[in-house]
Amino acid sequence: MAYTKTIWVSGVAPPISAPNLNNLETQYESIVADYMLAISVVKTSDETVTSNITLQNDDELLLPVVANKRYGWLAGIQRGGHATVANKITWVVPAGATGQWGAVGQGWSDKSEDYATSANSAISTTDSMNLMMGTIDTAATPGNLQFQFAQAVSNGTPVTIKAGSWLTLWLLD
Repeated sequence: MAYTKTIWVSGVAPPISAPNLNNLETQYESIVADYMLAISVVKTSDETVTSNITLQNDDELLLPVVANKRYGWLAGIQRGGHATVANKITWVVPAGATGQWGAVGQGWSDKSEDYATSANSAISTTDSMNLMMGTIDTAATPGNLQFQFAQAVSNGTPVTIKAGSWLTLWLLD
């Protein structure tokens, strides 16, 4: 069904319909893809992993990327841990995307990571804040920049990604 522009009348609410909402989402995605300055997300609640070494998606630290674009990103990851519990992290991108990421902060050795090979980047064992950054060159597949984490070694003490952690993404070209 084709979209018909709504004529706004003072004091009268326009109809809310699936075609109208779909059109708004399409327009938003187009603006983000073509004119994006930056989009951000801030984690609203702590998330933990206990007795699990399998990387899992963070529930909130993800942002959409469209096909065939170059992005830059910056993240502040607040981690809670314990002296006996190391954790591992990675960033997941859509199929075919390339680029690198790195981090600075407590417990992180300064190095850059390739998205395809960074699934076991172990970081420190105590509460800390890490600043992470990277670039993404997407291919034909759109998707998300997605943060993942797990324990480096299974342990009954949880690893936590804390509320207040954030992710910002911007279009480079």
